[in-house]
Amino acid sequence: MGAANEADGLAGLRIRSFMKTALDVDPSILREHERQYLERLKAYGWSDNRTVREGERPDFNSTTGFQLRFNVPELVVFGLPLEAGHAILWDIYNDLGGGARFNTTQPWPGLINGFDVWFQPVDRSKYREYLSWSGWFYAGEDFDCWQMVWPDKNGRFPWQRDFDPSLRPLQPDLSGARWNGHGDEAEDDHISVIP
Repeated sequence: MGAANEADGLAGLRIRSFMKTALDVDPSILREHERQYLERLKAYGWSDNRTVREGERPDFNSTTGFQLRFNVPELVVFGLPLEAGHAILWDIYNDLGGGARFNTTQPWPGLINGFDVWFQPVDRSKYREYLSWSGWFYAGEDFDCWQMVWPDKNGRFPWQRDFDPSLRPLQPDLSGARWNGHGDEAEDDHISVIP
């Protein structure tokens, strides 16, 4: 997983000059866990915000630092084991460091066990619930985030009719637009948004 890149941290940072972050705050006014969070982010260049949910809601990983470091959206991925989500996000971080870029018009080929993944913009109305650390870091919702959507074992995505129904609850649609238009391919009763 690119140990050399892990040690790279925020060295050589390409920051947008107008973007203010928690890195601009006097550390003496921060709580200890906030200072530790920033130290990890500075050391590695990003943070994996692992969130364990209770009940039927899926666990998820989200990033903080991708937009600051690479000028690409932060990412959130649901329903994978947290360690697997972390490893995939590290792979993406290292790929971004090598110049790769992702978009919402085509899948990223072969990212998870040879399967493609799609990226979908997250509606800002979902930021507070799912992206609290990024919201804290960027001092509000003035950052972009995309949801990484993974397929079932047959390569089908949640917006497709033949997607494995047992996996639907693991990936809530955060686009606010029926999977950003892909939802038209699915039957209405198969599109599930977990509140």
